[in-house]
Amino acid sequence: MMYKIRNKITGLYSKGGHRVSWSKKGKVWAEKGHLSNHFASFINPSKTYANCEIVEIEPMVVGYISIDNWCQGVVERREARNKAYQERLEEYRTEQRRKQFLELSKEFGR
Repeated sequence: MMYKIRNKITGLYSKGGHRVSWSKKGKVWAEKGHLSNHFASFINPSKTYANCEIVEIEPMVVGYISIDNWCQGVVERREARNKAYQERLEEYRTEQRRKQFLELSKEFGR
């Protein structure tokens, strides 16, 4: 079982931490003890989390993905990021050389 804290009025979930904030997904506490420790960090957790409830979530297996397929996607995304970075870097370097050429042309009259 896993746990979330849901605000019954807004439908948003606690993001955890000592300063209470909310989001559509929120934080998942993997064990009851973790959730209890979170509540223990507040002087009055019932007041802090007024109008809230604990949502119990039971994980369900919906499918399997091979490690090879998953990792291939990771590698492909990394390679795409690196390629885009190299292209931006080359554009930047070309622009810097162009600016330097213009400055030298002005200085030496060509």
